[in-house]
Amino acid sequence: MRRFLTLLTLALTATGILLAVWLLTPDKLLRQADAQTASLSGSVDFASPIKPPSMSGFLHSLDYPLPQSLLTPLKPVWWRIEPGNMGIYTQARSLGANVQVVLSDGYGYPMDNWKGHGPPWENNWQAWENYVRTTARAYKGLPVYWDVWNEPDEREWNRETFWNGTQAQFFETYKRAYAILRQELGASAVIGGPSLANYEQADLLAFLNYCKQNGLQVNFLSWHELWGPEDNIPSVSEHLKYMRRQMASYPSLKISKILINEVVGEKNQYIPGAILGYLYYLEDGGADGANKACWDASDKTQNCFNGTLDGIIHYKTKQPRAAWWVYNYYAAGIDSRVKTTSANKNLVLMASKAPKQLLISYIGKTAASKTTAKITLQNLATLGIKTATLKASTYRIPATGEKVLKTPALMSTQTLKVSGGSALLSISGIKPQEAYRVVLSP
Repeated sequence: MRRFLTLLTLALTATGILLAVWLLTPDKLLRQADAQTASLSGSVDFASPIKPPSMSGFLHSLDYPLPQSLLTPLKPVWWRIEPGNMGIYTQARSLGANVQVVLSDGYGYPMDNWKGHGPPWENNWQAWENYVRTTARAYKGLPVYWDVWNEPDEREWNRETFWNGTQAQFFETYKRAYAILRQELGASAVIGGPSLANYEQADLLAFLNYCKQNGLQVNFLSWHELWGPEDNIPSVSEHLKYMRRQMASYPSLKISKILINEVVGEKNQYIPGAILGYLYYLEDGGADGANKACWDASDKTQNCFNGTLDGIIHYKTKQPRAAWWVYNYYAAGIDSRVKTTSANKNLVLMASKAPKQLLISYIGKTAASKTTAKITLQNLATLGIKTATLKASTYRIPATGEKVLKTPALMSTQTLKVSGGSALLSISGIKPQEAYRVVLSP
């Protein structure tokens, strides 16, 4: 009986397959293929301006001379440095950046034997408080975002690097630094954290709860977004939106900003497509600022301190790498950003009115059927384009790693038909990891 039922099931299954094949006429098969491709579709509304804060920010790097021609176009808004070198602070400020001073960088970590200070909590609170007081006085009267400790995650992988105490000991470390900074700098001092190495929801909330219970402020809330694979870059936005909602429960903390003060993980540090994805989802989530993280280079030097501006400039020739071009084009469009939408969260799409450009990348794992992006350009008249046609020039920013990219190459030029103030842009050959810039002109 069981064998008969099995044969009957197989027969019905085969009939269903034949019926499905018969129903999928050539026309329907074509539409199904189009639907797969159409998942890489989006739109730009040039009549809908948005005003996101810039995510152009960097770490350290100013210890070495860097060409102003490569620094100025990036319009850095944030710079995160260690205390003690007033020249670096001054240079960052001259570039227009808000400066975050990381107190713990000057005090020391497990990896450098605490610079001889010893862990703050081991009968050593006096040394920590004296150090904070001296550092605060050195910057008195200067605008500073005080970042108390870098990556105090209570995790085994971190014990030999930035923190080998407990969570409670970190909270006490923050509390004591906070008290000294308030004493020395007054109510206007901007103090924040916890600058965790990972988005750990429970740890962030525990920190906020501790500060609430102990009458401490967190003038900026911070953590790092570094470790997720490309497919998880969109989660950066989700993290930000969740924590933004939680802020309403902590009015006494006076949180004014959320800063992702290290972003872009090691494996993505040179990848233009991924970097553009991080920038987009930082904006989408409502971050108030971000700093590009720095990692080891192939020659075993550190991109924080080898004259590469966190890896985006070649250390010998001082010429741009592919990653630099992403930050350059991103910064160029920040003041005139317009609304974009995408049918696929892995299709990254940014646009601006001045310059008239689109920035595009695909940050997921894609199949061959997903290599074309179809983007509807709306309200072109607001760009001053009232002609019947529109020229779209697409430039490719390949993932060239540590190699120099003197300038992105022209990939294609299209003449688009404008109808009712709109046009359809189709870009074929999009590859993961790469980024693309489309320049529009009459």
